[in-house]
Parts: sequence; C-alpha cells; structure tokens
Amino acid sequence: MKEGDEWKTAFKTKQGLYEWTVMPFGLTNAPSTFMRLMNQVLRAYISKFVVVYFDDILVYSFVVSSQGLQVDEEKIRAIQEWPTPGNISQVRSFHGLASFYRRFVPNFSSIASPLTAVVKKNVGSAGEKLRRRHSRP
Repeated sequence: MKEGDEWKTAFKTKQGLYEWTVMPFGLTNAPSTFMRLMNQVLRAYISKFVVVYFDDILVYSFVVSSQGLQVDEEKIRAIQEWPTPGNISQVRSFHGLASFYRRFVPNFSSIASPLTAVVKKNVGSAGEKLRRRHSRP
C-alpha cells in the first residue's frame, strides 16, 4: 500500500479506529496490484521457469533421481487443472509453462500448435482450435 494512503482503509470498532498498513485482499484493485507486483519482482524469471497467474506462482522444475530427469507430478496436475486462458497474455503464460515439459510429451509441437498459433498472433481460427483442443478428454 502506498505510504500515506492508509487512512483510505480506516474502519472503526468499539476498541478504536484502525487502518490497514498493507493492502487487504478484498479491495477492488488488490488482485491486479498483487499480480503487477509479482510480475515486477519475478520479471527476470518469467518465461524462463516461472509463471504468475493471479495468486498462483508456479516454478517449473524437474525431479532429479538416479533414473534421470522425471516430471514433477504436482506440476503436471497444475497444468491439467489450469483454467482456460482468457486473453493472449494468459495463453503466452500457459504456453511457456507447457513448453518447459515438451521433452516429456511426444509430438508436443503438434499438440501445442493451436497455442503456438495464438501466441504468434495468427488468431484467425486458432482461438476455436484452442477451445476444441482444450475440451478434449
């Protein structure tokens, strides 16, 4: 919260007058402010191994064992449960996250081609292809 704006969050109880010193969740702009801050703080890592999506911050990673590199099942679950992207920025974030694991997915380029088309701004029918691909079992 910007210093000097605390008074804008003031509320009164029987015990006295209180002001927030940090931005409370529930304020209209809190989610976008939080996401903007996380994008600033993690800027150097976004698209390399971090995705920021509202209050979810995903760090791409592998599990290293004596058998070699393996996929972290928790991360795969996050990809499977990822909400359908609603704008180009969200498509880019998801595409970057999914691309990190491309070595584990046979024919990844073919599977991700609708996303790649959207990211490259060949939006024509790519949006519809994306929706069809995302809704497959």
